[in-house]
Amino acid sequence: MQFNQDTSIVNLLPNETRPALRYTVANPTDFDIEVTVSTAALTGISVASWFVTRLFTSTDTSPATMLVASGALDAMPNTVALRIPAGSALTFTYDVMVSDSVGNDAQGATVSFQSILNARQV
Repeated sequence: MQFNQDTSIVNLLPNETRPALRYTVANPTDFDIEVTVSTAALTGISVASWFVTRLFTSTDTSPATMLVASGALDAMPNTVALRIPAGSALTFTYDVMVSDSVGNDAQGATVSFQSILNARQV
């Protein structure tokens, strides 16, 4: 399994959505794998609930995206098991939005998060 990612610092206004993390998982083996993704806030945990997050996937054969998880960054659900066929790849993209219910308290707030990938042969 190969793993490539890029990270960025994203500045947001309420109701503005931007991609915050994108990575691709390639399966160069001759068997299928299943991956499950979980998300956890690392810093800024007290303000993580202000950030609404959506996780999308796309394949190397189709640019169409599929929503696989969404929620507040401090309570993001795990994805279901996602199959990556032998010789294929799956790209994950996190879109982050600041909730429109936050006030001036959110100004300058910073949250770091991690995406945890579990994979198994199927």
